[in-house]
Amino acid sequence: MVIGDSPCIPTGSGKLIRDMFKICHESNDYDFVQFAWWHQIPMEKSRWPLIVTKRAEGQNYAVDREDKYGEKTLMSTVELLRPNLVIAVGDPWMMDSIIAAKQKVDFRLVWYSVVDGAPLNSEWYRLKSVDKVIPATEWGRLQMRRYFEDRDLPFEKIGEPIPHPIDVGKYTPNKTVGMKVKETLASNFDGMAAEDVVLMITVCRNQFRKGIPYAMQAFWAIRSGQYSKCPCGYVSVWKLDMHQDGRMSPANHLYCPECGKPSSHFEAGTAHPEFYFYLHTPQEEIKLPPEARGSFFHLNDVMRALGMKDHLNKFSGILVSERNSVQGLSERDLIQVYRAADIFVLPTMGEGWGQPLTEAMACGIPTVTTNATSSAEVVEGGGVLVDPIDWCFDTSPTYPRVVIDVNKLARELLHLEEDPDHRSIISEKGLAKVAEYELVKTNKSFCQRGGKLEFNSGFEAGFCRYYLFRHNNAFRLK
Repeated sequence: MVIGDSPCIPTGSGKLIRDMFKICHESNDYDFVQFAWWHQIPMEKSRWPLIVTKRAEGQNYAVDREDKYGEKTLMSTVELLRPNLVIAVGDPWMMDSIIAAKQKVDFRLVWYSVVDGAPLNSEWYRLKSVDKVIPATEWGRLQMRRYFEDRDLPFEKIGEPIPHPIDVGKYTPNKTVGMKVKETLASNFDGMAAEDVVLMITVCRNQFRKGIPYAMQAFWAIRSGQYSKCPCGYVSVWKLDMHQDGRMSPANHLYCPECGKPSSHFEAGTAHPEFYFYLHTPQEEIKLPPEARGSFFHLNDVMRALGMKDHLNKFSGILVSERNSVQGLSERDLIQVYRAADIFVLPTMGEGWGQPLTEAMACGIPTVTTNATSSAEVVEGGGVLVDPIDWCFDTSPTYPRVVIDVNKLARELLHLEEDPDHRSIISEKGLAKVAEYELVKTNKSFCQRGGKLEFNSGFEAGFCRYYLFRHNNAFRLK
């Protein structure tokens, strides 16, 4: 049994489960069923049987809030099916119902989880109840190991990392299709021809840790020319002056932080009216219940604070998705969005993997993200990594988060915006990098041993071709 987000959800863990366990299901070597969370109106098909959490009655929201993670229905399901092996995909605070069921019905529990912050907080105490925990990255594995060692827990439970797969047969570059998609947006380009537009995109949830305002600030500095540049290449974007009138104004540098030259050597920035930004995210996630929203940004307020208006009182150069839902687009439509882009940016403050990073690279889009947490590991050598400048605390969950250096982010985006050859170089690096995460089909995934379902070495060897694999027993239970 697999437990996690419904595979009919086109993004996030739903997409991960759909890709990871497709091979397992197609082997036909075992009975396979999923207990599915957050199953709403299907946008993608499920290849295997689903048992879904309760639906809401008489409410606009489709999922029963009291059964989001099987609080009402998982126990009876497990008692009925009595699985030998349960593989759970999710965050630690989603695991209580599974752990309670394990205490009543004897099954072996493998937990696949991402780590997007460190040190691990108190919610990770649930790790002690699993038989095996599998991280997505080596960075995540390191944080889990530290947590186990600090609490004298057997860190042998921690398996080798298994990265998120990417279907490079679906996610492919296609400039012809991309230009057609860009042409459909022509009405937003203020009369400019689509082929003259440099389109940057971000695809993500509207969450605090995604760092959306940093992307917006760097974009607007470049588009409006609100930056200065040192001959060494250092870029200084305008800042929000909180001491005076609360407006954007030039930063007060005495010397260049990189080369040490006096700021008198800085040159004023040049506006780039051909630079546009498509932000594919819910504007406020207002349709979600409070407990599902997390911390999000009112994007219109962010744009007002940055001064992103023209003389017609219109937000200039930025396109925001009209969808106010975490479901997003179908996978097919999302691929078309990627293909229309010239640059992809995700200035994350903490990432457990970052599926849009690998999706963008697979579509040949030069990718820029933060040089910290798991995103640095995912993109290293295949994109542009920007160093953080500081850190802060998030509230949901309570993790220290990094804060990207907006000046360095603007410098990298400006280089990509102005130089098509540079974009091509980074694109090729991304395609080479993402090939390491390619999903490889296999006909045999599991084997039956001693009446209990186990993963065999052939599963790990044939599951996917990944650089992080060092052994063939990543999923084997000791």
